[in-house]
Amino acid sequence: MTTPSSFAPSNSPRRMPPTFADSAIVWAFLEDGLDEIMANGPIKYSSYMSLYVVAYNYCTSSRMDGAPDSVVGAGNRTAAKVVGSELYDNLVRYFALHVKGVKEQSDHLQGEALLRYYAGEWDRYTTGADYINRLFTYLNRHWVKTAQKEGRVGVYPVYTLALVQWKSIFFLDGQNELAGIIHRLIESERNGQTINHGHTKKVIDSFVSLDSYENVYNASL
Repeated sequence: MTTPSSFAPSNSPRRMPPTFADSAIVWAFLEDGLDEIMANGPIKYSSYMSLYVVAYNYCTSSRMDGAPDSVVGAGNRTAAKVVGSELYDNLVRYFALHVKGVKEQSDHLQGEALLRYYAGEWDRYTTGADYINRLFTYLNRHWVKTAQKEGRVGVYPVYTLALVQWKSIFFLDGQNELAGIIHRLIESERNGQTINHGHTKKVIDSFVSLDSYENVYNASL
């Protein structure tokens, strides 16, 4: 198992759902954990492992909640595909809703305030997405790779999926404004003013990451 190297305290230990709990209960448990990670970053080791085990058990189970009998009869491999697809679709919706919320909070911001907000949220988001990507190692290694080999369009490893959602929902709409802010700050520095290089660097790093992830993804296929 791949686990983060450091964990922060968690105030509320969660009770793991039973191995064969229905999908709604499993996702509710996972979603609570994802919310904590996206808000606070590293979580307590025991909380992380609970999330990892629940995600792993869910991906490897043969449950077929709501699936027709003909699909159940096709065996565990088909069941795993259905479960993996359902979990992946939940993650797509999760990241989309999260990024929409982040973007809405920026709608009234301009200039350096927008740059500062974007830099902070980008840092928080990518840190959280990295932890979530590790939680779903099994999904990445098995369902995602299989779906890609079968030619399914728009399927990415979980971390790349997070970048895709950030780019399509937040970045593409605001990249010109952010670039303009950075350009004006650079001009201000040339005129002798002091600027915050930390925020500027984080935003530029996001430009690079969001421009390059597709090339990295395509090269891995």
